[in-house]
Amino acid sequence: MRTAAGNDLAGFWRTLVEGRSTARTITSFDAGELPVGFACQVPAFDPAPYVTGKEARRMDRATLLAVCAAADALADAGGPHVPPERRAVVTGTALGGTETSEAALLGGGQPGALYVPRTMPNASAAFVSMRHDILGPSMTVSTACASGGHTVGEGLRLLRDGSADLVVAGGHRGVRVTDHPARLPPLRRAVPARPRARARLPPVRRRP
Repeated sequence: MRTAAGNDLAGFWRTLVEGRSTARTITSFDAGELPVGFACQVPAFDPAPYVTGKEARRMDRATLLAVCAAADALADAGGPHVPPERRAVVTGTALGGTETSEAALLGGGQPGALYVPRTMPNASAAFVSMRHDILGPSMTVSTACASGGHTVGEGLRLLRDGSADLVVAGGHRGVRVTDHPARLPPLRRAVPARPRARARLPPVRRRP
């Protein structure tokens, strides 16, 4: 897994047990002009052990997160020890490759040749299928914030009805809101009209 709570199962579980908040001050870009200065960022994400530089350039950040998490999940399960045609993948996403879409919309000019494979919602399912020789069902669920949960249910359905013996399932999202001037007006319109102090991180309360 690749989450703000941890990049592996042990770290994720430790964060949950200790009740630690995953909200942190934004460091990936200058958020000084935004009404909120904190977010739940994935810490220390490095795809290098999983994909080459050329492969990474073909993927949006959201897809990279999914590909790395899927590789870890299969390794933790002992590998895909079933025939390729009995393997399946179900991914879930609300928006697809948002970082690529944002760069194309705000950068001007024509989208690059990799725009479609980087932004299509099923990009993660496609890359995971190709990397792990998954020749069975390959699908993507898009049900807003419930997408990840629905992938588990759809994966279970594939197992129950005999369509697959192994299913890689999970949700992904790689949203990044930049400080580009073209994005600030709609963001400001999304907050209350009455001026108020900039939102800050709440104080951390430790469990006794």
